[in-house]
Amino acid sequence: MNGVIGTFAVSSQLFVTPSANDGTLISPAIFLTLDFTTGGPWLVNRVEIYGGDIFDNGIPGAITGLDIGIIGPTGGAPNTPFNTTAFAGSVQNQLGGDVNDGVDLTGPVALAPAWAVVLSNFQGTNTNWFSITEIKVFGEQVPSNNTIPEPTSLALLGLGLIGLAARRRRI
Repeated sequence: MNGVIGTFAVSSQLFVTPSANDGTLISPAIFLTLDFTTGGPWLVNRVEIYGGDIFDNGIPGAITGLDIGIIGPTGGAPNTPFNTTAFAGSVQNQLGGDVNDGVDLTGPVALAPAWAVVLSNFQGTNTNWFSITEIKVFGEQVPSNNTIPEPTSLALLGLGLIGLAARRRRI
């Protein structure tokens, strides 16, 4: 998001997972594009979700579970359900619910190269209301195998093609 962990209501986004008229659960989805301008895709191994305003009200409940999907160079990995756990430094809202949650992705999802991570199907405490001020994604970037030819290499290639064309005309 913006790298700032908010501490007030104005610095958090409030979410709810209500049901539609037919009973279908409506769940927000968050699409996170990873920076791959300096290399290849990422092997994501942890996601930390920082809960919202803990001082003014009790609405920001803990996120107890969510689905994480990976979109990468070989397609998308299926959404995988995960339970969240409070991590070190976790704080509680006025209702006593933890608001900082971590998801450990060690296993099959962490091995999938990712250009983007999709968080969806959130489950939470406090009637499925929760807020988020910051999301941090941790992992290791895979070195890029794409090499860009340098101008000198291109010039030598061009001269070689011209030489082949000249030789072909002589024969």
